[in-house]
Amino acid sequence: MYKQMKLNLYIIIIIASIASVAFSCGSSRKNISEIEAAHNLKEKKLGKIGYYISIPKGYKIVETEGVDYYVYQFQPKDITTKNLLTGGLYYGGYPSKIEPEDKSCKTKVIEADLLDKDVDWQVFDCNNAYSVQTIIDIDDWAKFHAFGNAQSQEDVQTLIEIYSTLRKK
Repeated sequence: MYKQMKLNLYIIIIIASIASVAFSCGSSRKNISEIEAAHNLKEKKLGKIGYYISIPKGYKIVETEGVDYYVYQFQPKDITTKNLLTGGLYYGGYPSKIEPEDKSCKTKVIEADLLDKDVDWQVFDCNNAYSVQTIIDIDDWAKFHAFGNAQSQEDVQTLIEIYSTLRKK
């Protein structure tokens, strides 16, 4: 009986260890509340499309509605403040990438999470003025084109983390 109890204990420990490793592998992504706290963000609804995103406090969302698309831009309420990041989301069927006017800009790709998918973010460094963008399929027709501008590499990371809060409710 002692041997059976000891065997059962080993089995329980092995199962618990495997479960711990399995669950911790998927937790490398920050959760939304951690991101909101780290960057002082507040959740906002994106118009009529049923998506939400957390943007910095002191920012507003400006909506533009077209015939078959929406554009949501977030920007500071006080536009006289310098060196702030800005961003936007195009929601529709026909997104197009934005290329920098200055052809000498350096380009790199950063992999990050958007709508629970790994996406490649294109980052342009134009003399320490940064822009980011990615396009992701939502369904058979709709796509999101996420884009933004930043003044530092740290703000680029902040922008990408802001976009990682995008979700449908």
